[in-house]
Amino acid sequence: MPDEPRVEERLTGGNVSVVVRVGDTVRRPTQPWTPAVHRLLDHLAAAGYPHAPRAHGLDAQGREVIDYVGGRMGGFPFDPWLLTDAGLDAVVASIRAFHDATAGTALLDEPAWQAIVPADLPREVICHGDLAPYNVVLRDGGRGDDQSSGITGWIDFDTACPGPPLWDLAYAAYTFVPLYAEGHDLPADLHRHARLTRFAESAGVDRVGLLAMIDRRLVTLIAWLEDGASSGDPARVTMVAQGHAAMYRRERIAHRRWR
Repeated sequence: MPDEPRVEERLTGGNVSVVVRVGDTVRRPTQPWTPAVHRLLDHLAAAGYPHAPRAHGLDAQGREVIDYVGGRMGGFPFDPWLLTDAGLDAVVASIRAFHDATAGTALLDEPAWQAIVPADLPREVICHGDLAPYNVVLRDGGRGDDQSSGITGWIDFDTACPGPPLWDLAYAAYTFVPLYAEGHDLPADLHRHARLTRFAESAGVDRVGLLAMIDRRLVTLIAWLEDGASSGDPARVTMVAQGHAAMYRRERIAHRRWR
């Protein structure tokens, strides 16, 4: 890729590294798992999966180069379309297509993922690892239940790694139904029990098993944050100081009411 001088626009929202937009690309420092993530993005492009950016190697500064995914961010605050049945169904369909595209591939044997999936869980697909409204980009052209709405793509594949589909689906249910106990200014008439059932049925998973995996995801997140902070990882030191681990502990208690 040519590295002609261009204006760099710093993008907001990340917790880990400086991310800039250069033209139609996004650039940021590489990590040990960057080659595996790029091979994943190459595979998804070859498989015709429409909701992932393409990777373009490294630039002259050694930063990774991937497509800039244009559109409007799904959250936070929540985009109204994501709180419709159509939005929830589209999220589930996109996740299932992503998993289908990676099942049984050589990607499962890649050694250098940023793996936070517990080792006892099966390596069946590549999980995105952070499927949430802040990592989905929606088509411009309308809000709410406007029929022009839809998913443009997912971003931030840095936490991708092998695991069972339920690992991704559990976190997506937690963040898209959503099952948050605090914050986010959700509509009073949002029927979350019904949305949870709809999500489980659309995903083809058992509701009880889905809720059990959500709890395990929260436990794993707490440990990942606190272990990283204890070892001096700057991003996780910051997130723990901001109260993320404490919030997930409160969420673990509160989410039991959805059973």
